[in-house]
Amino acid sequence: MKYLRSQVEQQRGSLLSYILFLRITPLLPNWFINVTSPHVGIPPRTFMLGTFLGVVPLSFIPVNAGLALQTLTSFDDFSIWHPKTLAMIFGTGFAALIPTLATKWLGGQYSSKEGTKTTEQETHKSEKKE
Repeated sequence: MKYLRSQVEQQRGSLLSYILFLRITPLLPNWFINVTSPHVGIPPRTFMLGTFLGVVPLSFIPVNAGLALQTLTSFDDFSIWHPKTLAMIFGTGFAALIPTLATKWLGGQYSSKEGTKTTEQETHKSEKKE
């Protein structure tokens, strides 16, 4: 829990993305995230949104697998490379990137030179001067 607490503090600015990452990847079991979240400083709103966006889409994969099993008549009918399954997997991965991309596009970007936050307009002005 100490390690998770330090990671939460490091990711404070992009905590929703971090929670989505934890929910989508199998690094930590969901029950562990559920139990430890209030103890490591994850706000309830961020926890609920991260859980909804990270767990619900992934739940469609086993549900669709169960539905597909009903229609199988032979082993030759089975394929993990079905377009619908691949679309769900890639769609879930893209959904995890949305908060990070939105923060970058709407909130500005970090300048590697100064280590400070700059807006798109300031970046374009500095590019024109050079």
